[in-house]
Amino acid sequence: MDVFGAVAEPDRRALLDMLLLGERSAGEPVASLPALTPPAVSRQRGTRG
Repeated sequence: MDVFGAVAEPDRRALLDMLLLGERSAGEPVASLPALTPPAVSRQRGTRG
């Protein structure tokens, strides 16, 4: 996946926006973004590196 494709995906973009505000536990995005499950957050966070 290219960078533009990665940031164009809505859930990933929302997660990135949330992380711009500072470090978050894995549970915070799950609580804020109900469409994401804990495994989905882990996958999204894994693609940042």
